[in-house]
Amino acid sequence: MTGINIEASLRLRLANNAALYSEARGFLDNIRTKCFAFDPNAVDWYKWLQGAALEEPIWVLEVSGSRSLLDAQQKLTVFGNSDEDYRNLKSVDKNIVVSLLDPGTNQETLYEATVSDTGHLSGAGVGFDARPYAVQGASARPLLNGPTIPPASIRASAKSWATIGLVEELIGATFELPPRQRWVNEQNEDLAQHLVTSLGDWFLRPDKPLVQVPVPRELFERAHSGASTAVAGNMLESVQRERAVQTPLIEAGRLLLRRKAVRAKRISGEAFVPGKQRGSKNRERE
Repeated sequence: MTGINIEASLRLRLANNAALYSEARGFLDNIRTKCFAFDPNAVDWYKWLQGAALEEPIWVLEVSGSRSLLDAQQKLTVFGNSDEDYRNLKSVDKNIVVSLLDPGTNQETLYEATVSDTGHLSGAGVGFDARPYAVQGASARPLLNGPTIPPASIRASAKSWATIGLVEELIGATFELPPRQRWVNEQNEDLAQHLVTSLGDWFLRPDKPLVQVPVPRELFERAHSGASTAVAGNMLESVQRERAVQTPLIEAGRLLLRRKAVRAKRISGEAFVPGKQRGSKNRERE
């Protein structure tokens, strides 16, 4: 918690059957029911609620399949059908993160990676040798195939391709970006009935809600699956509306690359910070 915190107090002696005493007691008791114990494992959430800057998003390529395949080959080729994916992947030597999800165990394995080759498939013949590959389709996480020569039907239907080289395995996980909304106005009618009409006039900003509740920790820590948690009312709905506006193609499972939060460290133990672009010029190779 940061910033200046100045408290102003007013002490009144009242009989416990006085109306003001009952109203104030009911107001504080209602707030107490909404409090929860401090959790040392939730420090990042607390900092975010207090206004800490959002994490820098990282481009993540999400695929599913066996990690033994990637560990053995140390590269994969993806075939895309959207112009947006081609724009994002055409920068050769661009650093990204590959997220591989094992469909059997639901375990996510991360790799620091770089785009080594890329090209636009405009009907010209492009030859590929045997390799692991994935094809952009209806699934948000295309399945990793191979190593084999990608079928001619895939090369004919895809708009572009990119070969991704693995740099190093990372220890950690990917998370959905936290919502912009961090606090939500309390709409509880039980709380409203304990408010004295003139109570708001005691505050510097009478128009500001007296009680706000934090966006649930579950929404701050949405893991790689992006699954929605059971959160009541307008909190979840507002976040879903925000995501629908920001990323309609992502929700439809049509993009290969996604902007996500990556909380990971290297095998050496140091924190993972994505590297800058390497190489002076973009190039396309067959």
